[in-house]
Amino acid sequence: MSYSDRQSICPAADEILVPHARRATLVLMSYSPRRLEQVAWVMSCYRQMTGVLDKILFVWNNLDVDLPEDILPPGNEPNAVPVQFVKPKENWMTNRFDAPNTYADENAPVILVDDDVFLTAGLLAGMMDYWSDGPRGECDEKCVVGLDPRYGNPHTKKYGIYDHDHLPNLVIGKTML
Repeated sequence: MSYSDRQSICPAADEILVPHARRATLVLMSYSPRRLEQVAWVMSCYRQMTGVLDKILFVWNNLDVDLPEDILPPGNEPNAVPVQFVKPKENWMTNRFDAPNTYADENAPVILVDDDVFLTAGLLAGMMDYWSDGPRGECDEKCVVGLDPRYGNPHTKKYGIYDHDHLPNLVIGKTML
């Protein structure tokens, strides 16, 4: 059975039936052929999120293994978020940051997410709302919004999970806008 033939249930993919005020470009990067089953599933789910996403950039970072042809959807179907395949020349973790510079609309919010993470449409919309305004209007599209907050201590030069004594001041790269 090919990856594209698999039927799957995507939890909360249709939470946003009315398009969000801003739609984002989602960057999904993968390397391991062992994760292709997961990649096919999340790609299928994200493609249904036309209310919050306008494009998916799929970065295949494995230079030694070709991506199976059936992992990507056939063409760009109507009523589905289009997918653009990106095959970098080098295997660098920073390719997820480079891809939007070349392939994304310069005004679109960019959401970076690991290939083993699934975000619902409602969560993506909430991240974009926070990025646009923030609870007190302090973000104004000039901050990084993440789901994995950490606190970096400038004095000890160590970081960890933040506690109630310190507000988070950095985000790890698993998921961020």
